[in-house]
Amino acid sequence: MIDDLPQVEAKPRQNLSISRATITTTLPATFGGNFAMRGEADYFGFDAGAGQKIVVDVAARRVGSKAAVVMGLLDSAGRTIANGEDVDGDPILETTLPADGRYFLRLAEQGGNASEEHFYRASVGDLHVVTAAFPIAAPPRKTLRARLLGFN
Repeated sequence: MIDDLPQVEAKPRQNLSISRATITTTLPATFGGNFAMRGEADYFGFDAGAGQKIVVDVAARRVGSKAAVVMGLLDSAGRTIANGEDVDGDPILETTLPADGRYFLRLAEQGGNASEEHFYRASVGDLHVVTAAFPIAAPPRKTLRARLLGFN
């Protein structure tokens, strides 16, 4: 995949818990990996401030992966503070962070499946994600105002 954000790759069989999470120091970033073991969950960490707005946009199915990704955002104590919602087969999450500190993104394959074909990319930051436009069509050679729908 082509992406203009800094890339942070999962360390195979190493970032399987919060204590072993792959950490990035700056956002925005794109986290990537694949589910190589059945039942595996990958953890990525990042530091953020109170009131900071983030969007997490996971790309798996829409880029040809077999993975049905589920995602959760955890605080530094490991408590879930937000979950992704399915948008056209892949999860997306938008939230405002409640406090300064380290946050963790937990990514897992919904059915516990694994293979080289179960890969994902998760872009994280103050991102704008367009999921639809209205109207979806216009008459030829006519100018009109379109409204973009999505997150942030």
